[in-house]
Amino acid sequence: MRHKPQQQRSVASTERMLLAAEELLHEGGGAAVTVDAVIARAQTSTGAFYARFGDRQGLLEAVHERFLTSFTAELAAIAKQVDDSKSFDTALTVFVKGLFAGVRQHRNTFAFYMLYNAHDPTMREQGNAATRSLTALVHGVMARSFEDADPVAVRDTADFTARILMGLSLDILHFEPHEITGNAITDAHFDDETLQVLTAYVTARLATG
Repeated sequence: MRHKPQQQRSVASTERMLLAAEELLHEGGGAAVTVDAVIARAQTSTGAFYARFGDRQGLLEAVHERFLTSFTAELAAIAKQVDDSKSFDTALTVFVKGLFAGVRQHRNTFAFYMLYNAHDPTMREQGNAATRSLTALVHGVMARSFEDADPVAVRDTADFTARILMGLSLDILHFEPHEITGNAITDAHFDDETLQVLTAYVTARLATG
């Protein structure tokens, strides 16, 4: 069971432990996040760890919540840039490049929790809430850019576009650039090809006249 810290010293200790866990996850994946490793890196005590998190599961849940909060804030910043875009092409470019940059930045964290939370109903729902926010953002871009299109078509196109982006994000998370096809692809090329495919798909579905 996790307990929210009250005193400033406890808050600071908790912050160090969460940061240590995130660093370890980024450096070595889930196997690197052990209780002893977190305590050592955070320079805190065993008692402080167990008083705050209860056990490793409690720590992982707290890191998951912190990670989703951070990534949601990043998506909100991307959404602001998208809203300021003057055209669909610009908005889509900002969104795709921003999303993929975030996925690459948090690659190990994403990969761990996408596997780990498949067996945890609470974390799975938290992850699903984040992907629904992503879908809503895609839908908003399309609704503004194709005002004359059938609303049902806009909804369905946004839904499938979000699924495409999720599939490509999984590619980034689980495979090296040379895997799958045997041919390496740069991040820039990956992003540009994605944009060409999505632009063609969305335009074919929603453009009128």
